[in-house]
Formats: sequence, structure tokens, C-alpha cells
Amino acid sequence: MKKDKMTSGILFTRRSRLMGKIEPSSKSKSFWLSNIALKRPASIFIVMILFIVFGILSYRILPREAAPEVQIPYLIVTVPYPGSSPEDVESLIINKLETEMQNLENLKEISSTSTEGAGIVALEYNLGFSIDDAKTEVREALDRVTPDLPDDAEDPVITEINTADFPIMTINLSGTLGLFRLKEIAEDLKERIESI
Repeated sequence: MKKDKMTSGILFTRRSRLMGKIEPSSKSKSFWLSNIALKRPASIFIVMILFIVFGILSYRILPREAAPEVQIPYLIVTVPYPGSSPEDVESLIINKLETEMQNLENLKEISSTSTEGAGIVALEYNLGFSIDDAKTEVREALDRVTPDLPDDAEDPVITEINTADFPIMTINLSGTLGLFRLKEIAEDLKERIESI
């Protein structure tokens, strides 16, 4: 028994001597931010409180809307040409419009559609470009190209895509009731939804 006690004592001393020799190296890697946080806890606490206060103030100041207006940099130019085929619309209207509008400022992409009785040119602009400036440039380009269009073609129409014009909800009603009764139900439902 004496021998066991003695060996355990020797082991214990050896361990403690080994542990005492372990020293952290001065070249150990540590993150500078965590070092500052550990050395100055009061400063970090104050910074945290400031972040919380600024966050609450920002939340209260920022405008919030259920359906915010989003500017989509997209214009559509429609030129009605009654009684014409798609081929005529393309050769007499679309080609001239595209040639005139391809050099507009901040224009990202131009695409066109020739249909029976109308030509449609879609203009996509770079984000951040003022849609009002774009409309002004398109009007000026249309003024330059209008004398070259056929006499039967109607005046071009510029349409801006605005998310505020889109309906928030679309409801379809169907049933075995007559058309008149379905219309009454639809109008009643519309009034109830608008009163919310």
C-alpha cells in the first residue's frame, strides 16, 4: 500500500511539473475584435446599446406601406395601324421605330412585336434611370419618326408599367346561378372587400 501511495504521489508531481511548463506562446493567433471586447466590456456594452437605439429609431422613421410603389424601368410604345398585316406593320412601322430608338440613353434592351393592326415596341431601361426622362426621350424619338410612318397609322401611345395600377386581388365567380345574380353577388363582394 505504501508503494501505491508513493507512485501516485510521484505521478501527480510529474503532471503538475509538466503543466507548469506549458505557457501560451506570444505568437498565438487571436481575433482582434474579441481581444478588444474582453479588455473593454463596458465599451462593448455601450456600443451594443447604441446599435439597439439606432435600430429602433430607424424602424420608426422608415416609411412602411402595404403595397409600395415600385418603379419598373419599362416602357411600351404601341402604334395602331388598322387593317394591316403583321408583315406590313414590321416593315412600315417596327423597323423605323427600332432604328430610331436603339440609340436612346440607358436603354438596356429593345424588343418588338408585330401583330395584325398594331406594332408594339418594348423598351427596358437600366435600373435607376428616371422613367420620366425615358418617356421624354421616347416622345422626342417618336416626333422624329412619325413623319416617316404611314398616313393610316394612328398616333403612337406610350405606356408606363406601374405596380400601383395592378390589382391586389383577382376573384373569379362561377356557379349555376344566372348571370344577373352572379353579377349582384360580385358587386356585393367587391363592396365588402373595399370596406375592409
